[in-house]
Amino acid sequence: MHIIKFQITNFKCFSQITLHDLNDDINILTGVNNSGKTTILEALALWNECFNHLIFQVKRADNRLNLNEGDYRFYARPTETYFARESLISVKKPQYDSLFHNLTHEMIYLEVTLSKNQEQIRIGFGIRLVRRRVYVITLESKPFDYLKLNTFFKHFPHPIKIVYASSVAALNIIEAFETKPKVDHYVHSHQSMQVLRNRLYRLYYMVQESLLYPRFIRDLEYILLNNQEKIELSFLTEPQTDVHVIVNLKIGQQTTPLDIALLGSGTLQVIEILLSCYEETEDLGIILLDEPDSHIHRDIQKRLLNVLVKHADRKQVFLTTHNESLIRSANPTHLFHLLASPMGEYWPIVSSQYLPGPKIGLQPSRQIKILESLGSESALDYLNAIEADKLIIVEGHDDARYIQTILSNKHQIADNAPQVMFWAMGGLDEIIKHIETYKHFFSHIKNKTSLWDKTVLVFDKDRLTQTHRNNLMVALPAKLGISVYIWAAYTIESTLLIEIDQFVTLLDKYARNLEKKRQFTWHDLQQIVQDEISHLIAQKKQDINSVQSRTALQDYLLNRRAKLESHLKLKIKSVMPGSEAELSPKTTAETLDALERGELYTVATKNDVDTLIKKSLARLNITLSTEIDYYFIELLELAKYSPWFAEWDNMIQTLNIY
Repeated sequence: MHIIKFQITNFKCFSQITLHDLNDDINILTGVNNSGKTTILEALALWNECFNHLIFQVKRADNRLNLNEGDYRFYARPTETYFARESLISVKKPQYDSLFHNLTHEMIYLEVTLSKNQEQIRIGFGIRLVRRRVYVITLESKPFDYLKLNTFFKHFPHPIKIVYASSVAALNIIEAFETKPKVDHYVHSHQSMQVLRNRLYRLYYMVQESLLYPRFIRDLEYILLNNQEKIELSFLTEPQTDVHVIVNLKIGQQTTPLDIALLGSGTLQVIEILLSCYEETEDLGIILLDEPDSHIHRDIQKRLLNVLVKHADRKQVFLTTHNESLIRSANPTHLFHLLASPMGEYWPIVSSQYLPGPKIGLQPSRQIKILESLGSESALDYLNAIEADKLIIVEGHDDARYIQTILSNKHQIADNAPQVMFWAMGGLDEIIKHIETYKHFFSHIKNKTSLWDKTVLVFDKDRLTQTHRNNLMVALPAKLGISVYIWAAYTIESTLLIEIDQFVTLLDKYARNLEKKRQFTWHDLQQIVQDEISHLIAQKKQDINSVQSRTALQDYLLNRRAKLESHLKLKIKSVMPGSEAELSPKTTAETLDALERGELYTVATKNDVDTLIKKSLARLNITLSTEIDYYFIELLELAKYSPWFAEWDNMIQTLNIY
């Protein structure tokens, strides 16, 4: 279960904003100061507090509301929904009316949409001021489905637990033993640092059977020390005999364990945040982190992000920051950028149109607009490239957009997210001509390793045969010393045609989005696609056998062979075997054999794919007017979980990206 949408109306700096497509793992809120990042965290905490204030168990069935005896519902009578100003602990409220946008006293509305197993439920609460010290909180989602509420949640009366981890690590020198309810109260009251030792003690002694404590220590060692040394915590007191909790920490070969109060602010901050990941969870656990990077080194920030994502199966994290290093290391799917406006609709920045990169050179990361708005220079993208896990050289900026989308999709079903940057060369001829120069240049740009050591190369097969492709995928890595992948299809767009049923499934999803009231089945679309493929294959056979086409192919192959030989000094006859007279006939024969097997992808250009898609949809009375450069991204994004294409995995595995 996780929150997928959050609407805020008339709360503090916001008149009305909505966050869409929230991630089930981590959501990073960025923006300049006073853009409302912390306000969103407070609004989430307040929504949860409204939920907990109003929920109760009914003693009698109510058929009108689809309630059975023992089910849960929300209070509705005014006497049960009034709350004193002092009882609300989720938000800072110096004045009784400071909760309201522009102090208008109009109703605050907070609505959360939750998703679980492809089911959704909307729960919205209204908050009104009835007099200076009293608010009334009411359920505003009407009519409300109580049957769904009681099937959606299992752990009433508080199925949702929000932990607002302290943003500044200030640990008391002395800490008394506290009962579990009191510890929980401190956590819910945003005072979790006041009971840090108690929480560590409970994690060690109270849940040892769940093996959570060893996992906690392993995570802590990874975040703080990158697994280079061991960490030991020792608990020197017992609640039956002692008043105070004493916890010491020892790192590696350090001879004397130190009281954790003597640790640096960054270390305490990490312990506090990590403990939040290990808080007991009911149906949904949410962690709110307000600028957790304030005391933390940038390398530790990266590892902390990795651990937060790892805990996504049990927690959903909302984190605010304007730290450049953390933003650069974050996956764009996790980033939401606020515009310091009282109104707005926000999606992850990965959902926005990809930045139009230059035809040649380093392609801008999605984070760069955020960094520029925070006052940073776009040259930081060069730092991104140096620190990236991979720098992928591609033919053009469209290839960078497409591969980035594929990798973003892969991250949704993989355990880790590599940092990847792209360099566009302006075509395959430019790659062949200049790649040796780039090798020399990138080899001298070093952090821990050279930039060339992180570089990989991806380009289209184009008119080459599968034999040529396979030979080049052996010769080029041996020559350049980097991994190389050549798409098995004519272009990256035609990789969709390698698996026809997968392609039909993807096109079916896309058509369903375009035409909600569709009157066709998957099998209808499959037959249409097969018809159009057969038509294109017949046309390709005719074109290939023409004199004009054979002449153009001969010129292309001789030109390609000459450039590979002159610029890269390849033993060309081992890559593209045969005499000049044999080259074109052999290529033509292999291409025709592939078409006889129905392998349209071997010769289908980007325009052919565009024609196939548009004609297939037109036969369903669906008009697609945009160019493939735009809608191809939409197709790739639809393949987030399924259908997934094996050719994409072949590329990812060959380049060792994951």
